[in-house]
Formats: sequence, structure tokens, C-alpha cells
Amino acid sequence: VASVNYHFGGKENLYLEAFRSLLTEVRDRRIESMRRDMAERPDMNLEDFVESFASAFMEPLVDESRGRFFLGFFGHEMNDPHLPPRVFVEEFIRPLAEVSIEGFERFGPPMEPMVQRLCLMSVVGQLLHALKARLLFSDDVEPVMVPADLEEHVRHIIRFSAGGIRACAKSGSGPSETTPATEATS
Repeated sequence: VASVNYHFGGKENLYLEAFRSLLTEVRDRRIESMRRDMAERPDMNLEDFVESFASAFMEPLVDESRGRFFLGFFGHEMNDPHLPPRVFVEEFIRPLAEVSIEGFERFGPPMEPMVQRLCLMSVVGQLLHALKARLLFSDDVEPVMVPADLEEHVRHIIRFSAGGIRACAKSGSGPSETTPATEATS
């Protein structure tokens, strides 16, 4: 306890520094991977970029030890926050989103900035669900809801997301426009 207080000023600061260390490692690996792909393949299409994003997103999470640790740490923070407000967003999400939006702008159809961010969050949600579904259905002899192979599931997410991104770009729909879901509840 004395060492923690001496070096970190308390357990809250130790937690913050441990979280920052892990986030920084994952963030930097993802950014480096996407930037490398974009530099090496300037002729990418939308599917190629979504694949690059998905690969960069999933790679640190599928490692059996570190990936599960990160997901557990992240899940704990989401359920019982201990970080100062905005740390996760400013130090992790924003830098990743900036590189991802740059990729959408270079390799995808023209879209409004909010539509880009919503599409990005949709891809992230699908990838996180794929990881959780993999754990949930891992004991199934015959896959009930998801393919047994994570790579097959991610390939589906890439195809589905690219189609959805193109549809969003064509419709130009952002959150302020009326959609069927909001019409039904109005």
C-alpha cells in the first residue's frame, strides 16, 4: 500500500495508469496497422479498408491472454467506471476514430461526418458482438447463431458493413433525419 501511494498517489491513480498503459498499447497497434495498410495499398476499395479496420480492431483482442484481459478490463470500466471523465474517449477512441474517418474519406463514398461516425460505431459494435458471441456459443457442437470460425464471421461483417456504408452514403441519412424507426415511435 505504501509503494502504491508513494509511486501513484493512491489506488485510483494506479488503476488509471494501468488502464492508460493497456489502452496506449492497443491504440498504437491499431493505428500503426491501419496507417501501414493505407500507405502500402493506396488503391484500396471500401471493403479493403473495412477489412483493414476489422483486422486492426480484432488483432489485439483475439490473443487468448492479453485480449481477454483487455476485454475484461474494458468491460469492468464500462460497468463500473473509475476513470476520470473523458479519458477513454480522448486518449483512446478519438485518435482511433480520426484514423478510421481518414480511411472512410479516402476509400469510401462521400458521407456527412456524423454518418461516418455512426457507420464506424456500427462496425465496432458488430466486431465486439462477434467476440462475445464466439465466447457464448463456443461449446455448441453445431453453430446455432454464428459461424464457428471467427474469420468467417468477420468476413460477413466486412461485406455487410460495406453494403450498409454505401446505403448510408446514398441516403445521406444522419441522426437528425426522420427514419422508419423514429416514425414508428412518434
